[in-house]
Amino acid sequence: MCRLQAALKHFQNDEVLGFTWASTCSKMRIDEFDGGGVVFAAKNAKWINSHSWMVKEVTRLKAGKNKSKT
Repeated sequence: MCRLQAALKHFQNDEVLGFTWASTCSKMRIDEFDGGGVVFAAKNAKWINSHSWMVKEVTRLKAGKNKSKT
């Protein structure tokens, strides 16, 4: 549990907070951009980053494409 989530729980706050971020590079390079988001509540938190999501989706779509060929 992160500190923000612990504080929400400690103060019995039912607020939901969200943050996004971008990781960039000053010089254009392949695979040098990433970003993501997180949603915090007292009882849970969900994270996603764009690179992991992209890899998962490419893999899923390629698997579906390969299935349609057989």
